[in-house]
Amino acid sequence: MACAVTMDAVGGIEVAARIHAAFSGLGCWSPPCSSLVLSRVAQEAINASREVVDNPNEDVWRIDDLVIVLKNLVTAASMNSSAWVAWPHVALKISDGPWPATGILDMQTPRFL
Repeated sequence: MACAVTMDAVGGIEVAARIHAAFSGLGCWSPPCSSLVLSRVAQEAINASREVVDNPNEDVWRIDDLVIVLKNLVTAASMNSSAWVAWPHVALKISDGPWPATGILDMQTPRFL
């Protein structure tokens, strides 16, 4: 799983962390360098210091860095996952045919109160 988040000034990395945590709980895996947080303020700073020698904003995330996130996601998706182990769970049983337009969708899962 990879994640790209935009923000005005602050809070984007926390949103990305929560997204990764939520999907991790669902069994998703995140490769290295799989988050990108783009800040409007940072993009303005990059534009303002574009011609500066020893640019202090050279290390700020920019839209071009999305290529790195996508390459890492593609690499992870092409890895052999047959040796991975999942925790015990009840698999959903999806029947063939059309889904009911109304009523309960029975996927033969345990029912809890």
